[in-house]
Amino acid sequence: ESLRAVDSDIPFFMPVDRSFTKSGFGRVATGTVHAGMVSSGDTLVLTPGGERVSVRGIQVHGQSVETAGQGDRAALNLRGDAVDAISRGTVLGHEHALLDGQRLDVLIEPVPEFAEAIRNGASLRVLTGTAQAQAKLRLLEHDEANDDRVLAQLRCDRALPARPGMRFVLRSNSPAQTVGGGIVIDAQAPRRRRFDKVNNAALQALANADRDAVLLHLAREAGLHGIEKTELARRLGAADAVLETLTGNNEKVAVSGTRVFACGAIDDVSAEILTALRDYHEQHPQQTGMKHADIAGTFSGRAHEGLVQMACDSLKAAGAMQASGDRWHLSEFDATAGLSDAQRRLAQRIETVFEKAGVVSPVINEVIGRNAAARESLQYLLDSGRVVRLQTRDRNMLALHASTIDGVRAQIS
Repeated sequence: ESLRAVDSDIPFFMPVDRSFTKSGFGRVATGTVHAGMVSSGDTLVLTPGGERVSVRGIQVHGQSVETAGQGDRAALNLRGDAVDAISRGTVLGHEHALLDGQRLDVLIEPVPEFAEAIRNGASLRVLTGTAQAQAKLRLLEHDEANDDRVLAQLRCDRALPARPGMRFVLRSNSPAQTVGGGIVIDAQAPRRRRFDKVNNAALQALANADRDAVLLHLAREAGLHGIEKTELARRLGAADAVLETLTGNNEKVAVSGTRVFACGAIDDVSAEILTALRDYHEQHPQQTGMKHADIAGTFSGRAHEGLVQMACDSLKAAGAMQASGDRWHLSEFDATAGLSDAQRRLAQRIETVFEKAGVVSPVINEVIGRNAAARESLQYLLDSGRVVRLQTRDRNMLALHASTIDGVRAQIS
């Protein structure tokens, strides 16, 4: 379903054309329901502003009803601290129904006889619903419009209630006449460069895209940090339940907790992790691998922790890397490759001692004595993470096998 189409999953919203106080009732707001359904008792959000009010009662064509739906001419009796803020131009809606944006990505359809008014830098009046604002026009592909549809950004002098797919009208200031219209592509757009072919092609595609494609675009735009579900719901104008369905059915996005990522971001992070592990193995050939915290640290805040974890899990599932205790290593890597046969056998015997000891930690010096070779083998086991030294208050140095620690953690969690 394209942005141009009416979407039955869009939350309720109604642009207000009149707001007044009626004796015995309180605040009443009237308008035409553009989408969704509203019921008595619902909580509505004011856009712009974000304040909340509740619905006391509903009338449609002068008759009291419990609900009003798309296309109904409705009067809503409202209560709440914010009712006095409601005026013509305000939009009442359910959560995530609209955004209040001052920079809009739009696709404009000029009125042919007034196409010369659609030019870069022009100051025009933009009307959405019952709201309006003065806007500076920034054409993204041309300096002037022709009879075809054109991509543009509208930079408004005030926040306008809008959502992807919402229609608008453009009017010149003098003389006052309608010079074009179109649809909103992004109601809270970033500043975009003109004549950016890649970006413009993406916007053209989004203008006629379904919400799955828009979801993927927003996830890609968020990069390695991902986008919160609440923000995604706002940008898509989708109810929470609809968003869960969209993210669950879209194979090109992945979810970690409350954050959504493009699967391409997982691939990018996975490639960096593999490179980091190769470098680490080359520099530390006798250590089993990198701690997860060190892997995350290689991104220096460039990637969200949830994305790093998904990339690690993906690489493990693909057989590209494995975990040993709290360390990750490439599947083909063998930390014992640099040890002689005698060192390898000695390390295995020492590891067996700690593994069989379980939670009863043996004293390190009692295990290795004064044997220099045994001390070197123990150091390999400590560096590799197979055996973990414990912090103690006395002079006895104690250690546990990594599997024992993992077992204790599992019981605690």
